[in-house]
Amino acid sequence: MFRALGFQGGRQESLSEGDVGEITDDQPRNSFTELQLLDRHKDIVRWLAKIDNSRFVSAGDDGSVIVWETETGRPLRMAGSHKRPVTCVLLLPSLSTIMSSMSHDGAAISGLDDNGIHVPPPTGLLPDWLITSSSDKKIQMWNIEQGKHHHTLQAPGSVKCLVPLYQGTMFCSAGNSLTIWSSEGEMMCNCPRPKADSDIHTVVPIRGNRLVVASDRPALSVYNVEQPASQPNKPNITFFRMLQPHKESIRCLVAVSDAMLASSSLDGMIVLWSTLALSPMRKFNEYEKYRDNNHSFPHCVHHLVALEGRYLLAAIGSGFCMFDVIVAMCVVKRDRAHLSTVNHMAFVAGGTMLCTCSEDGMIRLWSISSSEPSAEDSFKPHAASSPVETFMGERELISHRKAAKPISPTLIGQLSGHSGAVQRLLDLTPDGFVSCGSDQLLILWKHGVNESQKRDEAVRAYLHAGCDNEEHSPHAGQMSPPRADFDSSIF
Repeated sequence: MFRALGFQGGRQESLSEGDVGEITDDQPRNSFTELQLLDRHKDIVRWLAKIDNSRFVSAGDDGSVIVWETETGRPLRMAGSHKRPVTCVLLLPSLSTIMSSMSHDGAAISGLDDNGIHVPPPTGLLPDWLITSSSDKKIQMWNIEQGKHHHTLQAPGSVKCLVPLYQGTMFCSAGNSLTIWSSEGEMMCNCPRPKADSDIHTVVPIRGNRLVVASDRPALSVYNVEQPASQPNKPNITFFRMLQPHKESIRCLVAVSDAMLASSSLDGMIVLWSTLALSPMRKFNEYEKYRDNNHSFPHCVHHLVALEGRYLLAAIGSGFCMFDVIVAMCVVKRDRAHLSTVNHMAFVAGGTMLCTCSEDGMIRLWSISSSEPSAEDSFKPHAASSPVETFMGERELISHRKAAKPISPTLIGQLSGHSGAVQRLLDLTPDGFVSCGSDQLLILWKHGVNESQKRDEAVRAYLHAGCDNEEHSPHAGQMSPPRADFDSSIF
């Protein structure tokens, strides 16, 4: 375990006014003052997923998939060993778990609601299956609790993404084809795509029993998923139509709500779609001239997150924005947040901070609040029910609709631990968060005060247990020799 109070690393840049900001104090609002390095991977780590409050999983280009203990950072098991890089990670409850939950609630397992919308797995269910895909064209299924390999599925082609369907009773794999599998690993159907098309990188189920897919083309594709009444367990995938508003290749696709989804592209444009009419509703971040003099795309959206059915958080170039899609305006904006591309974003510390990571190797913490709460206060429970409410503040949420310009967040912390690009972040509140990068490392960032209290409690418990043993020992009152693994000089 390392302790790093107010550190900034070795990057010193000459920054002009209006450029990327920098930390000039000892970061009193940065609560993540301890870090732990996890170094079991042998290549770039690209994937992080939370199993439950005590475990998370990582996967990377070395083909390995590792389950970790959140509190200690201890590797629990190797849950996958692909021969090529892992392309996606999916956590699913088993069919028996879903059926037990649904029968208890008195609901049917149709997988669709009254509007024909694919319903996700019931909330609160712990995953039973850890499913991973790889560029080796294989899908591996592991039983999480038993730590046992269940199936290795041979995909019809490349696999770039995995998504749950029908309340988790099935899942879809996509790459150069679309394939639906049962939750037990049986192939239900496969829909090949033309060889000239680029691989699918994202699939979003929408109402009407349809799938919207994105590839590196400037158009979305929509597919129908039909389930014949005579063979309900034999779905059929057919192409429906194309959606073509983007100028350049599509990079992100997310479901905003049952009625809306959003796509973003290389030119920076974000399009909000109606899932019923399959037509554009609004456009954000649209530029007439979207290439610079070097023929690059400075406004490209690299990461897109939908929040609460209303907000879109977008990593745009080296900055980020938050859009309110209901009132069609930008409510938070930071043009230059890093020295290079922002790869990923996540709310941490119960939503009190927005965390961003970048190709520049830095992790930065942002806040809307102008007050100066201590680092300890940032981990206290908040009455707000959502990360956006906690991050924005109740007054800002009410007043931002009347504001003439978006709010600019304040840089409150900078974390330097990675020696290369930081790929992804995962919130592990209340234990902190974890990051992964191209340096093959995972780093657990922890609340320094909380960790210090845990150590104090452990020492007190150890001493108390020692005193109890002394009282019941036949040699009570005699001086015991000091233990070799206990340093009494610190007291």
